[in-house]
Formats: sequence, structure tokens, C-alpha cells
Amino acid sequence: MNIAVRTQNLSYTYPDGTRALKGVNLSIDTGECLGLVGAAGSGKSTLAMCLVGLLMPGQGRVEVSGIELSKKNLSQVRKRIGLVFQNPDEQLFMPTVYEDVAFGPAQAGLTGDALENRVKKILAQLGLEKLPDKFPGHLSGGQKKLAALAGILVMEPDTIVLDEPSANLDPANRRKLINYLRALNNSKIVIGHDLEMILDLCRRVIVLSEGEIIAEGDSAQVLSDEALMQRACLEVPHSLLAHHKSQTLSRLSPPKADPH
Repeated sequence: MNIAVRTQNLSYTYPDGTRALKGVNLSIDTGECLGLVGAAGSGKSTLAMCLVGLLMPGQGRVEVSGIELSKKNLSQVRKRIGLVFQNPDEQLFMPTVYEDVAFGPAQAGLTGDALENRVKKILAQLGLEKLPDKFPGHLSGGQKKLAALAGILVMEPDTIVLDEPSANLDPANRRKLINYLRALNNSKIVIGHDLEMILDLCRRVIVLSEGEIIAEGDSAQVLSDEALMQRACLEVPHSLLAHHKSQTLSRLSPPKADPH
């Protein structure tokens, strides 16, 4: 199995002295969907920005599709990995949704019908086909999130990093997004507090706490560990609690009497 993204001893310290990442080692297989969870301030967003080169590692290394991240080859790396920001207002900057989504491929040299067809296809897939002329600032929170995602997907990266992708989405659009992401062949890193979404999409999860990986493994097993979740300042997802309760009641229930 090829490695889509790998970090080795990745560390990052902000100018004020905050050590956001402390020797993080992780790898994501090509085509894998990995969950990354942790409390606020655990280092999740810092890690995401390091993966795409918005922050350059203070120590250690990042590899994307076999290319080591450096200032020299930053443009090559960014062709292969894209980040959907937690706050879409930080990502949307053009006068219309269409122009925003078209900006990346146009800068990469795509023109004419090829550009138009690719943009329209992505907008339709995300349910934004009726909003191409809309000013992004007038979109709802959920629509902004989908427009920002469209701007990344239209570039056809090998790996997509999604920071809190379900934020501000209503239940119907959240489910639509989950189904859409599941159908994508891209490698995906899903970051967030929506642990039910992580369970839906990711077979494997990594738990960050104070800039360090404190657990890694099967999503259901890791996220059902109450002691671990408390240590990480998280909660066991309700679906796992309900499943555990159901199993417990099943074991405690007396066997039914044989009517014969």
C-alpha cells in the first residue's frame, strides 16, 4: 500500500513559545480515510496547516505523495493535498461562488469548456448548482462550507484535509456530505469534534492531546474507551454508548422460559 501522507517527529512551536506539536508520527495510506480528534487546543488545526505547508515544521518532516515538504517544492505539494478550513470565510474571497471555485484550476492553466465543465460538475455534486452567481458572503454557513470544499475538490488533489467539515451543516446536508466523502477515492483526513461523523467515515482514528498522539487504532474501539476519552477531554459517541448499553442489557436479561 502506498503512503499518501507521512510525518516523522513533526514538531511546531508558535512564536509566543506555545509548543503545539511534539514529535508527531503518523501515516495515511493511499485511499484511506483517517479521523483526527482531540479537544480544542490539542494541535489538530496546527497539524493540518503543517501538512499543507501553511506552517513549516520547526522539526521533523512531512511527506505528501512521496514528496518531502519544503519551501522549495511547496507548489508541488499543494497540487497533491488540499485543506478545507474550519472557517470558510477564511477561504472564500472571489465575487461569486463560480469564480471562487474556478480560481484554482484557472491559475493552474485550465481554460474554456474544460474549466467550465469541471466547475459545474463540482457545484452540482455538492448541491450548489443554483448558486454560481451568488456572492459567497451572502451564503448560509452550511453553503459556505460546501463552497469552500468545492474549491478544494475542483483541484483534484490526492489527499483532502477537512477541518470540522460538518460545522454549520443541517442534518440533511451533513448526511449528504458524509455520503459524498465516502464515495470519493481521495485519501482523506477528517478533523473534528463530530465523532459520529468520524465513526461513519473513518476506520482508523488518531487522538491528539497537548500536541501528542495518545491513541491510534480502530475508530470504534478507540472512541469507546471512556478513560481515554476523559483524558482527551472528549466524550464517547452516543451511538457507541447505546450499543454498549444494549449489549450489557442483553447479557443481564434472564433467558426466556421454554414454553414447552
